[in-house]
Parts: sequence; C-alpha cells; structure tokens
Amino acid sequence: MLGGSETEIETDKTVSIGTFEEMVSDAKEIFKEGFKIIKVKVGENPKEDIEKIIAIAEATKGVSYIIDANTVYTPKEALQFIDSVYKNGVNVTLFEQPVAANDIDGLRLVRFHSHYPVAADESVHTKYDALRVIKEEAVDFINIKLMKTGISDALAIVEMSKTANIGLMIGSMGESSIGINQSVHFATGVGGFTFFDLDSYLMMKEDKFRGKFKNVGPRMMVQ
Repeated sequence: MLGGSETEIETDKTVSIGTFEEMVSDAKEIFKEGFKIIKVKVGENPKEDIEKIIAIAEATKGVSYIIDANTVYTPKEALQFIDSVYKNGVNVTLFEQPVAANDIDGLRLVRFHSHYPVAADESVHTKYDALRVIKEEAVDFINIKLMKTGISDALAIVEMSKTANIGLMIGSMGESSIGINQSVHFATGVGGFTFFDLDSYLMMKEDKFRGKFKNVGPRMMVQ
C-alpha cells in the first residue's frame, strides 16, 4: 500500500544521558552488538558532552554517530560543541535538534555554520511545521516520528522533503515492538530514508515481540 520500496533497513542504537563512565560503557556494548551508527544524547553540560563524545569515539572506532541535543543548546553552545567535536575528528553524520523547537532562526544559524548536517525533530510535529523549516532553509534533514505526525502528515512531509532535496530520518518515541512495526513498514514502503532511529523497543526491560518484521542486530527486515 505504501509502495514496497525496500525490504530491509538498519537502525541505530542510542546511548542515553548518564555519567561519563556509563555512556562510554553503553557505547562499547552497542558497538559489540554490531551497530554501525550510534546515537548519543547530549545537553546537560556542553563541556562534559564534548569530553563524552570524544571518549565514545575513541572507544568505538569504525562507526558513525548521530548527536541529539533534544532542544537544549543555545545556537552559540551548539556551534562551540560542533567545532570542538569536529577538530577531534569524530565521525558525526547528523546533529539532531541542537536548539529550542521554536527557535527556527537559531536552527538555521547552526545549519549554515555547522560542519555536520542538521536535523529537525521537535521543531516538526505537522506538515505545516515541515513546510516552515524547509522554506526557512533551517535544516538538512527532518526526523519523522509517526507517533507525533500520524501517517497522513508523514506522507506529506516525505513528499515535501523529497521535492526540496531535504534528507529523511525516521525515529521513535518509546514505542514497543507493536509501535515500531508501523514505522518499519512505513520506512520500507515509502523508501528514501537515510537514517533510522527505531531502537526504542530494544531498550525496554520487557517487550513481548509482536512486530511483523524480523530483527537481527541492527537489521530490520519486513515479512
């Protein structure tokens, strides 16, 4: 129904905010599990965040990283973070939502001065939000989450993004395997996504798997 563009995708896995030791340890475990992209949450303290990212990169050589600031940084802090991480050679493929959701000017400022592509997450809840960040040239990527947009708006955002040459990411908001199931089928059906952040059910203490897809490490295959 959605196009059947692909049959397999590969998700990242997330390192949540914690102590220096906890985050480096979590990253090592994710690396051992075979994930090629590690998503790292930051935002508590820019200086400490830089130290954590550099240490994680040193401990998990060979992978790439998505950095997610979850709206916490100011534009100045975001650019200082980016410059420091870049100078240390960290392979960041995407910097997600570096500034406050409603600070579109700040988002655009970061995008035009960043060494890395910038994605909107919290700034885009509807197709109208997507249209605004595209018109304002504020992002390189949009993170679609079906739990916030619904399928109808998600389809509209996909078409707008493809038309405007904006990259696509699909994410999650704490869903179990049932919730992730719709996102896996949406992403493989529509196609055109570059990044996949569909690991929420993998991080639950208990989840009776009921998704209509097969999961092998980071690989997700529709059935």
